[in-house]
Amino acid sequence: MVTDDVGFDVLVTQARLEQWLVDNGLVPTTYPPTTPLLAAWGHVSLHGMPTQHCVDGTWVDAPSCRVSPCKAAGVSFAIVELDQYVSEARLERAKVVDALDRLTSRLGSFVSSCSDDLALIESNSIAEMARLAQLESIIQHDVLNREAHAAWGEEPLRLIAEIRRAYQALTELAQRSRANLVSPAFHVTRGRGRRQVPLLDAITQHLCKNGFSYGEVAALIDDGIPGDEEGARERVRKRAANPERRSLVPSPEDSEPSGNK
Repeated sequence: MVTDDVGFDVLVTQARLEQWLVDNGLVPTTYPPTTPLLAAWGHVSLHGMPTQHCVDGTWVDAPSCRVSPCKAAGVSFAIVELDQYVSEARLERAKVVDALDRLTSRLGSFVSSCSDDLALIESNSIAEMARLAQLESIIQHDVLNREAHAAWGEEPLRLIAEIRRAYQALTELAQRSRANLVSPAFHVTRGRGRRQVPLLDAITQHLCKNGFSYGEVAALIDDGIPGDEEGARERVRKRAANPERRSLVPSPEDSEPSGNK
């Protein structure tokens, strides 16, 4: 079944990629057992920025994979990219975004319902600060109790400003969280004359840029379009050549698409 909003069957593709890791001995048979997703994350970490860690007081290079192009990396990055789309973590993030929306709404209602009181406090505080300034011009500073005046002037104004800043910051955080709920590679866009499928492009690019031929990619990702193998390879070639869609890339990346196979 082809998923309507992304252009291919995500779950079937995910299963095929995970099986590729298993078939190629990249999912250790340890106890407790390692899942293909954990194995994929493990290999992704081997293609991150070079780092060091301390072993018995000595700094040594962290494990890394120097194979390039690396098919295991292509499959692993593709699995992780897909997991961002289907994972439970995405559902949990959605709950957090909903909670932020509710909190923003409630805080906004609170600020709105208290607008008259806030305006009264602001007005009185400004007047109090004006009185203090006037007193300071005619009375020696050491005679004035600035703490008492601050409680009526500066402090209420500062607190009200903080409440409004908190509401604005919470509103912006809720908006950013919702906008980044899923990878940018999943945002479906439309170009002139044809529908864009960014997630399908991203998975294709992960594989093609890491040593898979167009035919091999076509066998792993069923886009649901009828036709012969040559047509499928040509669609893969076009998707690989599309603008960059991946949200995760090896670092440093020095591999190129596998070409015309």
